Amino acid sequence: MDLVEEGILKRAVATKDNEISLLQRRIISLENSLTRQRRLGNISATRLRDLRDQVLEKIKESKIKLYTQPTRLF
Repeated sequence: MDLVEEGILKRAVATKDNEISLLQRRIISLENSLTRQRRLGNISATRLRDLRDQVLEKIKESKIKLYTQPTRLF
């Protein structure tokens, strides 16, 4: 592997790491928002669980996409 290929590979890994970090921050923000709505009484506990289950399903789908989609290098 030459230096150019190594640089491209490092950039691809960094890009995926950044995408995963962004996804994790969005998940935390969404969870905080749902918890806040529950405390305010705007959402029932059952609805909160349902929404969290939906979020977890979307997370799984997103992770699969992150790892299977080609990375844009340029």
